Amino acid sequence: MVPFIDFPKPEEIAAIGKVTKENVRDVAIKQNASIIIYGNYYFSGKDKDTFINIKLFAYSSEKNTNIFEKSYKAPPNADVFETIDEMIADVLKSTLNLDTRNVALIKFNNFTIANEVYNLYIDDKLIASPSNTNFNLSLRIIPQRDYHIVMKRNRDNRVVMDTTVRLNKSEVTNIGYMGYSSIIVSKIKHKERWKKYNLYIDEKPVKENFTISNIPVGIHRFVLKEGDTKELQRVDFELFDGKPHRIEPEV
Repeated sequence: MVPFIDFPKPEEIAAIGKVTKENVRDVAIKQNASIIIYGNYYFSGKDKDTFINIKLFAYSSEKNTNIFEKSYKAPPNADVFETIDEMIADVLKSTLNLDTRNVALIKFNNFTIANEVYNLYIDDKLIASPSNTNFNLSLRIIPQRDYHIVMKRNRDNRVVMDTTVRLNKSEVTNIGYMGYSSIIVSKIKHKERWKKYNLYIDEKPVKENFTISNIPVGIHRFVLKEGDTKELQRVDFELFDGKPHRIEPEV
């Protein structure tokens, strides 16, 4: 995917209707498009010998003609994705003079965001809405070009990532995000003065009436003990990005 190219939404493509050699110029004018990628397909053969036959075109508004035309044939199984990759490479080469072997790659991974929803933008265009720690996305981009990457937290529209990426040919970069927040530990209620109490978060000692900052989001555990062994309170809680969590220790 090349982020600065506009890809219409499925419903927008449906509204355009069928694009052919006869009406492609009118479609390009109506959509204010520099290049229109269109084509058709049909199935041939029977049973195990069935194939998808694809005819692909690229129309240039500037030249008022097709600048690319090629036929493809592939079986309707996993191998078809290899054909799709070939089609993408051919179109980019013919329309943008871009060899996909030399494109750069942005990999979005290592997102620690619990179940918080975010909106990821590249050059002011919504690319994805990460909503869990399993989020992964790879984007092929044009080398030697600046890409402005912004991520906003959906809950309050706060910008949590704002960076510009510029890569060389065939270069790969990884971008991740970890949400943080703070934990407020209140004073212990109903404690007896002559007894010793110990407080722990994720098995690490903490103090009462104290705020702990820069804690990664996710599930955490608070434990209150009398002395070193007698457990009085145990609380599991989930921490969300930029949302402080208060713990009320109580004997």
